[in-house]
Amino acid sequence: MDRLSEMLVDSAAPPKLATTFGVLDPPLGNGRLKAVEMVAALARLGAAAAEAALTTAGLVPRCMDLFLQYPFNNMLHHQVTAMVLGVLECGNEELLQHLFRDARLPQWLAEAPIE
Repeated sequence: MDRLSEMLVDSAAPPKLATTFGVLDPPLGNGRLKAVEMVAALARLGAAAAEAALTTAGLVPRCMDLFLQYPFNNMLHHQVTAMVLGVLECGNEELLQHLFRDARLPQWLAEAPIE
């Protein structure tokens, strides 16, 4: 989980990418997108060990931060949405508390851009 956490924080993506809506510095990169996909898969897995590891490593709030940091990345948004749904459906009380307390789901939803 430590390596997965490092991938979410530190991007090996090239510096600065000009896009039609502005400059991404740094761009999300394929590595971080794949790391978010892995977190989403672990959240949907339903294994107690995976759920405990997600909580301990604090990966859920980091993925949610990336969602807001890259507002036009639909692939990232799909994976983060799948992760949040996986956590909500898992029934693991500790992971649900992590989502609502540490990741601050209600505040995150309220602060997310509507457009």
